[in-house]
Amino acid sequence: MCGFERAARAIAGLLQLTRPLTCLGTALLVVMGAYLAGPEPLALTIYPWRAAGLVALIAAACNVLNDYRDVAVDRLNRPWRPIPAGRVSSPLVGGWALLLAAGAAALAWGLDARLAAVATGLGLLGAAYSFFFKNTVLFGNALVGLLCASPVAYGAALQGGLTRPARLATLFVFLFVLAREILGTVVDGPGDARAGLRTITTRLGRAAALRLFRVIGLLLVGLCLAPALLRQAPGRYLWVAVPTLALPMLGIVVWLGLRSTPAAVHRARQIMKLQWFAGLLAMAWLK
Repeated sequence: MCGFERAARAIAGLLQLTRPLTCLGTALLVVMGAYLAGPEPLALTIYPWRAAGLVALIAAACNVLNDYRDVAVDRLNRPWRPIPAGRVSSPLVGGWALLLAAGAAALAWGLDARLAAVATGLGLLGAAYSFFFKNTVLFGNALVGLLCASPVAYGAALQGGLTRPARLATLFVFLFVLAREILGTVVDGPGDARAGLRTITTRLGRAAALRLFRVIGLLLVGLCLAPALLRQAPGRYLWVAVPTLALPMLGIVVWLGLRSTPAAVHRARQIMKLQWFAGLLAMAWLK
């Protein structure tokens, strides 16, 4: 393989490590929070988009750092990932994470000092997850849910605070990501057990993890419907939330209750990844 091909593979691997679609979704959550918390014109200004870029860079740095720390586990669960597959070296990945963090710090300088401090805290919390809290039963999953939901609250803070729609959207994202993370421990269960990781699946068993997933999934379905049923959201919200949030999640819960083979669990988690962006559409109608 020539030098150009090696460089191209390395660049592609570094970009893959950032999880671009996840970072895009994170950025959109910031703008969503700004929209739900205040006047609509703010979403059309540069300020929330700059904050969205900052949070997306923090998410990218944390994603890269997570893969940097997970090499041994990924060799068992995801050997095709860039580091275990040999497309990029660990030192290069460490430098890439630092470069992304530096880019986030540069963007933070243009924000209000309080918002910059909060963004820094979220970045440090994301790093702490990779180094200290990943190997925990449920706490690490809940922390990921909190980190993924925080962009909505962060965007709302641009407008001065959390309104009811912004609070609901933050809760929806937290529960959705928590459920997806728990399902991820089921998918990765065999490899995590060989690596000695402590997760709900390796400690309490696959059946217990799936039961908790179903409970959280049903709770999310109920909470998705509640704003419309309690007249806390516009009537049109129900028409969007049912096909994009409630029915897909209910279908996954029922499906895994009837068939919970490894292939079915893996497929369900893939469907939830697609559902993420559809859920953004539903949350926009909370206002």
